[in-house]
Amino acid sequence: MTARLRQWLEETHSDTLELVRHFLARFFDTEIGARPDDWHKLAIGAFASLVSAGILGFTTFLARFRLLQDPTHSTPHLYQGAVRSDLISLLAITMAVTALLTLLQWDSLFPSLRDYLALAGFPVSPRQIFLAKFAALVLLFAAFVLSLAGPLAGFFSVSIRGPWQENPSAPVLTLATLASLAGASAFVFFTLLALQGVLLNLVPGRWFLRVSLFVQGALFVATVGALPLFGRQPHGAAWWPPFWFVKLWEAIVTGRASLARPALLAIVLPALLAILAYLLSYHRYRKLLLEAPPAHTGGHWSGLGSRLLELWIPNPREQAAFSFTWKTLARSRIHRLILLAYAGLALGWVIQAALGAPPVSLHDEGMYGLMAVASPLGLAVLMILAFRYLFALPVTLQANWMFQTADQEGRAAWLAAVQRFVISGPRPCRYRARRSGRPPLLRTPLPQLV
Repeated sequence: MTARLRQWLEETHSDTLELVRHFLARFFDTEIGARPDDWHKLAIGAFASLVSAGILGFTTFLARFRLLQDPTHSTPHLYQGAVRSDLISLLAITMAVTALLTLLQWDSLFPSLRDYLALAGFPVSPRQIFLAKFAALVLLFAAFVLSLAGPLAGFFSVSIRGPWQENPSAPVLTLATLASLAGASAFVFFTLLALQGVLLNLVPGRWFLRVSLFVQGALFVATVGALPLFGRQPHGAAWWPPFWFVKLWEAIVTGRASLARPALLAIVLPALLAILAYLLSYHRYRKLLLEAPPAHTGGHWSGLGSRLLELWIPNPREQAAFSFTWKTLARSRIHRLILLAYAGLALGWVIQAALGAPPVSLHDEGMYGLMAVASPLGLAVLMILAFRYLFALPVTLQANWMFQTADQEGRAAWLAAVQRFVISGPRPCRYRARRSGRPPLLRTPLPQLV
């Protein structure tokens, strides 16, 4: 059976199937690694980490629900409340992971200019390319949902079993958990896909790339920033999406089908909108990629940035290093998203600290002063950690030989440019720290920071 399947995969089939295989094989290609398949190492490492965390979480949940089903320490009402509380947290984590992975592949949700140019010499139509990309995307998402929601559903359903479980059938509990987790992931995935399709159909062509980039960054920061706030979810709010899928779980477990209506609408409507937007936008998207006019120069203001850089940094080598660092962080998708992830985490922790702070009166400004000083310092620390990681992450590993051949020459100018970039980047944080009378963190020499 395995040999027959391998032989079928090695054979050439219809053009649509071959396009789907092409998109699936190229989905995780990146220029950071030395080879296109280097993402396998990252996937194996992430899988090992998730398995270790899953074993620890499973034993913790198992002990927790055994205690909650002990009549001497708990009641059935308390047990049911704990089940829903943990389920809504599990749903929020699943939705956040789905959102982050979808946003990481934001530029790959539609065929790229590279795909159109590579397939231009083959007898395939733009519609076939678009449909094959959508099919590959859906297949990859289905595999992701099964690999994420399947083990979580099994662990959770085993953990909550006992004399007080709400349905005597263990397969029903597993199916209900799997359906709620998979439905939550589908809601997030198709909502983001529909959002990009709506932007593609409504935003003018000359603004689409900028608006899409801004939306991706804002959603990425908001998602990462919400991670520290998982303990503050509105568990009983009818407008909160994880609450809809808790009701879907209750509908399957208890048999009350009316409870599943919000979750089913949340799954079906974004999926239909995403498919409609995907099918309607392929002509316009192809035109944007192939017929877009070249970028206009800035006219009278085109050389202003270069002139200001020359006035600020007299050394040409340092100018080049500073400009290279700035353009790398602005143009590289991976570097930009990592920087946004650190910014989102910093924002989330600041909000969590503000919400968890004790209430203060209008006459007591100590807490407000502490937040005004600690928040920019916390942001600065995380941004420095982000820069430290980004400077060690290559943009294109294949071009590393260029830097190795010129490693000795101009090293002082390069380090001076990096230090100038780090110090001048989070300048508002340094300004606030100086006004508070505390030593500014960002005045620390760069070698001591990294």
